[in-house]
Amino acid sequence: MNETDRVRAIITGLQNQYPKIYEAFSALTKAVDKLDENIDTIKSEVESIPETGLAIAPNVLFFTYTFTRRNVILSWVQPDTSIFFYEIRVGGFSWETASHVLTSATLSAVFDPLPVGTTRYWIKGIDFDGNVSVDALFLDVTVPAIGTIIAMSTVIDNNVLLQWTEPTTTFDIDYYTITRDSTLIGKQKGTFAIVFESISGVFIYKLQPVDIAGNIGPESAVLAEVRQPPDFELMAQIIDDLSGTKVNTVIYESRLLCSINLTETWEDHFVNNSWTDIEDQITAGYPIYLQPTEITGSYEQIFDFGGIFDNILINIAWNQNQITGTTSVAPEIATSTDNVTYTSFVAGRSLFATSFRYVKVKFTFTGVSDTSLLEFYNLIINLNIKIETDSGHGFADKDDVGGTTFTFNKAFKDVNSITVTADLNVSGTAVYDFVDIPNPTDFEVLVFDSAGARIDADISWKARGIT
Repeated sequence: MNETDRVRAIITGLQNQYPKIYEAFSALTKAVDKLDENIDTIKSEVESIPETGLAIAPNVLFFTYTFTRRNVILSWVQPDTSIFFYEIRVGGFSWETASHVLTSATLSAVFDPLPVGTTRYWIKGIDFDGNVSVDALFLDVTVPAIGTIIAMSTVIDNNVLLQWTEPTTTFDIDYYTITRDSTLIGKQKGTFAIVFESISGVFIYKLQPVDIAGNIGPESAVLAEVRQPPDFELMAQIIDDLSGTKVNTVIYESRLLCSINLTETWEDHFVNNSWTDIEDQITAGYPIYLQPTEITGSYEQIFDFGGIFDNILINIAWNQNQITGTTSVAPEIATSTDNVTYTSFVAGRSLFATSFRYVKVKFTFTGVSDTSLLEFYNLIINLNIKIETDSGHGFADKDDVGGTTFTFNKAFKDVNSITVTADLNVSGTAVYDFVDIPNPTDFEVLVFDSAGARIDADISWKARGIT
């Protein structure tokens, strides 16, 4: 007798003596028999399914993309409710040769900007049991080339003002390169730059946009003719490395960021502003991490020109890019012969100095609000002499004591030379008397005949100097 028969005999023996217990066990036995039959049926059905018919994750059938100014967004549609994950690959000629970039449970993904041309992405679905789609769906993302910019130039004295249009582009432009005669002379964030030329000539400038993905647009050339004043001379030039004294400013990628808080930590940045995360900061109206910015900042630098210069015009030039808000830039200049005692600061971009070796420049940056952020770069100090010409005519009276006074028409800071010519029908000579002092206003003229006696005469004069 097997175990099943023994159990049945015991239950049957309970029928007369314990009828209630018998009925309970009998019902339980019938239920177990029914369950056993169902299990056998399910097992037979499962075993009858051919191996090639096992469940496979469905293929993804919709895959597309969109651009923002700073990203590429891939999106797709869930092919079946069983799909839980998606694997994205990039490149290659097939799923097997492509490189894995992302596994996601969402229906979209954000990627960094792409190079110009076509980049292929692949996608497969993965269900709850880890089954993967048999076929991969590919998507070709095409980034068009950057468009051409239109450049213009305006010449003001020795300054060339370059302006250009923004090109058509998928992603934001990071900067524009500026070359002169194939030599890189600067990188500019905006669409405007000033180039100072120390000599006259015809210059060809080329501008080229570069976007945030590193894509480079076509060059655009513009010609400018600089007709230098005939007596202009550049004496010396120094390009600053921005290593000077900084207050609320810091160097980032060879540029000075003005004006920011340099003392708070990452934790302080959020705690001090009662923010939990970056989203709180953006919601508060500060989309850039460095915000809120400081209202004021400064930068100061000392330049050593290696020797004493007399009667020189000091010019300072720089580039700036307003990232956000509005920031005023106030330059000041002071000079010294010994790097110990300096003159008082004079506000402005230029200063005429009678004697110096060292030039100290200071910039004060003032924002209109705590969202203002400025880039400051390409600081150049030029020492130059720019000689202006003044002229006139008049009557020299022999009776004027010490000579007849003639007044300059221009406000000279210093006069380099004066020439006087007498309008005579007889032999004679015109001479002048001039005291070389800063900011001269006049000189005296005397005319002598061949015997050395003073005579009356009409004269013409010409003066050259620094204004």
